[in-house]
Amino acid sequence: MVKSNSIQSTTDHNIPSFSSFASKYLYEIDGVKRPKTVELEELHLKHLKQFLGNLKLNRISKKHVVRFRTAKIKGGWTGRTANLSITILNNLLNHAKDNGLIETLPTTGLKPIRWKPKKRPLFAPEQIEDFAMPHSKTAKTGNFWPITCAS
Repeated sequence: MVKSNSIQSTTDHNIPSFSSFASKYLYEIDGVKRPKTVELEELHLKHLKQFLGNLKLNRISKKHVVRFRTAKIKGGWTGRTANLSITILNNLLNHAKDNGLIETLPTTGLKPIRWKPKKRPLFAPEQIEDFAMPHSKTAKTGNFWPITCAS
């Protein structure tokens, strides 16, 4: 049994912190994923780093994930943004699993937050024409572009 504990501590010693692995993950996806995707993941991982920081990857639990999500919702994030952040965390954790750093994902079984998008007002064709007409001159010719609204 002592031998098992020794192996566990050696293995645990080799597990990187969330912050250090996030940097490695971003480096490894650069050029593989689209630039805008990498940019978005980097932004969300910045928030996750502030929350998970020096926590070792194998010590991240579902409790940590739920606390992060709850804190962000209370801080004003929409459900959609919070869900996206968890998806990005899941991408990173799957990468860690593929690299043999963790065996299970703390996000397994975590249901996304239900959210309802804000209703946007619909504009009548006249309102669109009122707005678009002054802006419909082309820069080169000074002519107006034809604007029509289908009812």
